[in-house]
Parts: sequence; structure tokens; C-alpha cells
Amino acid sequence: MWFQSCLTRPSMEVESFSDSSCTDDEPLSWISWFCDKPENVFYCQVDFEYIESAFNLYGLKDEVSDFKRCRRTILEEINDSSSGDENIPKYWSRPEVADLYGRIHARYIVTNAGQRAMAMKFREGHFGKCRNYNCPRQYVLPIGLSDKLSESPVKTYCPKCHDIFDTESDADGAHFGRTFPHFLLICRPDLLPRISPANAHKFVPTVFGFRLHKTSPLYANRVMSNMPASTAAAPRGAFPGGFQKPQARDANKLGSFPALNNQGKKK
Repeated sequence: MWFQSCLTRPSMEVESFSDSSCTDDEPLSWISWFCDKPENVFYCQVDFEYIESAFNLYGLKDEVSDFKRCRRTILEEINDSSSGDENIPKYWSRPEVADLYGRIHARYIVTNAGQRAMAMKFREGHFGKCRNYNCPRQYVLPIGLSDKLSESPVKTYCPKCHDIFDTESDADGAHFGRTFPHFLLICRPDLLPRISPANAHKFVPTVFGFRLHKTSPLYANRVMSNMPASTAAAPRGAFPGGFQKPQARDANKLGSFPALNNQGKKK
């Protein structure tokens, strides 16, 4: 009996190996097919549970035509996971389906699960790097200039220099919104860039090796262009929020009011 069990054991291992090899192919979902496209690199994969919840999609039924069919397509999977496009159903490429997914994506990325997915893509540099000279190797985040659809394509926002740059993607900026990058950095302060010294990568204009004097018009224009608009327009002694610090000459004018003069005489 022991000899027979030893002979039959290898055949059992081969059989189990063949069974596992048959299950290597995983079904291809519409979400993974859509997000794996190079032009859709800014999108993350939304969880199936989030899309299946009617509460999360409240109001989208009236905004998207053929809502039920588009939602069913987003949640669809096919068993053939080959990379060939000939095996992909034609209705997967309908623009209505991508439009509904973009609207869902804008809501999903401000949730905890969506922020984790976008933070992972941000750390891996999927959104690209800042093109500013003062921000070497700084990763950027997607942002929309408007929350309304079809107004502006997606842009990239640098959390270090706070500048916005154009992208080669035609994705709608409303699928990301104006709130996402700032809200993500508030909820995830660990993603904030490290503060470098002020003069670490500061460009200094020179002429034949000599720095420009402060009285030069070019120097004055450069200083004013780098100054924030709120700082340049704020009056002297102004506090954040619009309050203005009273000046000494304004305090002296208080003595001109009769009521205050009478109170001073009584004392």
C-alpha cells in the first residue's frame, strides 16, 4: 500500500498543477480596460461596491442618457483577458459610458478609498512631474479648472510651486474638479512636498556675469510678478480676512468726536 501511494502521488501533483494553470486568466473588466489606456492615465479604478450603491450615484440618472445600460457596461466583465481589441465589445467604446464613469470618478476621488487610490498613483509618479525649474523631481496632481463638463481639459497642479500646467490628455477637467488636489493634501499631509531652502533653486538673472541692480526696471518687474496678488493689493497694516490695523494718525482722530471729548473732561 505504501508503495502504491508513492507511485500515485506525483500524478496527483501534476493534476493539481494543471487545474491551477487553467485559472490563471482573470476576467477583464471595463474599468481596468478603460483605465489602462495611455490617454486615461489620470483616472483611477473605482470600486465596484461604490458604483453599485444607488446613493453614491444620486442625480446622475437625470444627467446621463441611457443611465442603466451605461452603468451595466461599467460593471461588466469578459472572460477573455487577451490584449487584442478585436475581443473587446464595440459598445464598450461608447462615449456615454466614459462620460458616466467620469462623473462617478469625480465623486469617488474625494472619498477615503478614492484618495488612497489617487495617492498611490501620485507616489508612483503616474501623473507626471512639475516642469518648473524650481521644482525638480516634484510629482503633480490632476486638477480641473471648472466643475462643469466640456469647459476645460484636465490640467496638472504642482503642490510645491502651486502652478498649473497643460497636459496632452483630452480628459474632461470636470472628472477631477477644482477641489480634489487641495482636499487630498489637507487630508493627507504626508504627501506635502518637503520645504527646500529659499535660494536652493532660485534663478538669479545676470548680465555678463553681474547680477542686476535693484533699481533696474527688469528687477522690479520680476519682483512684482513673483509677489502674490493679495499681498501686492493689500493696504498697509492689513490683516488676513480684510481687517485693517488702525494707524497712529487714525487713533489721533478719535479725539475729534464730541462724545469722546466730553468723557475725557469728566475724568
